[in-house]
Amino acid sequence: MGETPVHTRRTHDRRFPLHVRREMILDAAFEASRRRGGIDISMTDLAREAGISRNLLYHHFHSPAALFSNLIERETRRVCERLDAVGPAGTPEERARRMIAAYLLSFDGHGETLKRLSADKADPQDPVDCAVRKTAEAFARGLAGVFGAADSATVVEELYRFAGFVLRFVRDAEGPLADDPAALSVCTEMCVGTVRQALGKEACLKRLALAR
Repeated sequence: MGETPVHTRRTHDRRFPLHVRREMILDAAFEASRRRGGIDISMTDLAREAGISRNLLYHHFHSPAALFSNLIERETRRVCERLDAVGPAGTPEERARRMIAAYLLSFDGHGETLKRLSADKADPQDPVDCAVRKTAEAFARGLAGVFGAADSATVVEELYRFAGFVLRFVRDAEGPLADDPAALSVCTEMCVGTVRQALGKEACLKRLALAR
């Protein structure tokens, strides 16, 4: 057997508080899943990625499913926090642009992972798909609130579909989009158009209901 790599020995030998070590393992799993485009990774590979022993890894997480469940919960929370941090200053269009930038930033660099999340491949039982849906729902509700339509089921539903477009946009992009003015302008214009169309659709439905 070959000698343990120096960087692995050093990571394993150093002692960290439990919560710090846990975050380091999740970070390593995050990077591994991003490079591989999925979460089909063994505990042996995950331990190697984190630079620790399998025993130590099992001390924190009893299976890959448990590890990735925690990772997905953390990443979902981070996306939602990023969206919540968008301030109230500016016009609805300006606020929507900032929220779209925050959403894009959350997924930039994850094209390979997002390729498996196309609508025709989505699995309602898959934890990654569930996490993406949760963040898309938070994104849709946040954007609806920006335009004063948080109580409109029609607007939220249409913006949820818009969130799917944004994910496909990120998936197919060749580079980061959050700092790309042209990409942000396209997404913002589509967002505003989506809201207007949804509000118009809702108004029509209300008129039809009153006419009965």
